[in-house]
Amino acid sequence: MQTEPSSIAYNKMHAAFVIVMVGCQCNSGIIEPFRDAEISSDSGDHQDIDWLADEYPTTEEKANGLTGAIVGIIKNSATNQAVVGATISTNPPTKSVESDSNGYFRIDGLKVGVYTLSAQLGTHPCILYTERSGIVVEGEKEASGDLDFEDPGSITKKVMVIAYDPIIESRGNKRLHEIVPWQDPRFMTQQYLSTLETCSHNRVHFLLVDWKYVDEFPVKKSGFRYTDESYISAVIEDTSTPDSEWVDYLKIISNQDITNKINSGFADEIIIGES
Repeated sequence: MQTEPSSIAYNKMHAAFVIVMVGCQCNSGIIEPFRDAEISSDSGDHQDIDWLADEYPTTEEKANGLTGAIVGIIKNSATNQAVVGATISTNPPTKSVESDSNGYFRIDGLKVGVYTLSAQLGTHPCILYTERSGIVVEGEKEASGDLDFEDPGSITKKVMVIAYDPIIESRGNKRLHEIVPWQDPRFMTQQYLSTLETCSHNRVHFLLVDWKYVDEFPVKKSGFRYTDESYISAVIEDTSTPDSEWVDYLKIISNQDITNKINSGFADEIIIGES
């Protein structure tokens, strides 16, 4: 059974619609039964609400299986340049496409409805993301879905490295990383900073302002500190039980005057390497 709604009363004070009806054909959608309804205001004026219904696909469009498309260009909002290779997807889920060399994309074969468009560039954990909601797809029409990535611009961070890589006199005055052996901490640091720059899509750059070797082992929270020989015995020769306690980083911050180096602007980032 279907009954036409008598009216929609609009309360200006509370800015809310009150739907007055006996019933509707619910399986045809919520908006469809009200296409010919009217709005009655407190003053008694009546206005039709075709503008509301026109925002949504009709039941006929859905029943006929009509499809539409979302087309657009994705660009960098700061430079206005096209973003190449971004992955664009819809919600409700349909399919994903990539933006071309001009930032252009097209998703076709979409059922009539309302979609949210999202785009991402890069892979986890190095992802830029943006989205746009409320895109109405009508039958046999193209809906605009232009997107912008917000570019925060590039920044430079000054980096200081404190490397606990003591010289082991009993092993030919070699540093610890040469005896174990581990990779050179300078090489590892450069690789690490380079990876961070790549993850930021080259928006963050790092300037190495100081490198400090510390010729001792860091102190543990209990106050224990390895000597050269006790470390070699526990870790390299495996003739004693290694100490598994955490390093006392607060003591490192104090002993190396890290707080002052940050507050004075000497460095923005401190990397602590320890054995």
